[in-house]
Amino acid sequence: MGWEKRRGKFYYYRKVWREGRAVSVYCGGGARGMQAAREDQQRRLAQQQARSAPAPTQPSSPQPPKTLTGWLELLRAQNASRQTQFDPLPSTTGRTGQK
Repeated sequence: MGWEKRRGKFYYYRKVWREGRAVSVYCGGGARGMQAAREDQQRRLAQQQARSAPAPTQPSSPQPPKTLTGWLELLRAQNASRQTQFDPLPSTTGRTGQK
């Protein structure tokens, strides 16, 4: 984007991508060119501010358990919330095949 001198006069052209190529779009000279240049400058500033704005933070997830017991409690809590019956460690009572 910018001012180009043609036949001794300055004209403002925007550069846009069309079909994989940069194309110059005539915006005007004088007041019209100045207005187009201001609009482009404001748009670039807004884009720059949007890029430099801090990204929205996601709520931090809890730290994973450090012990096997902690993992088992976490699994049981998750499964209870899903209302399913699952125990990663079946009880040792009631085994079959033992005398």
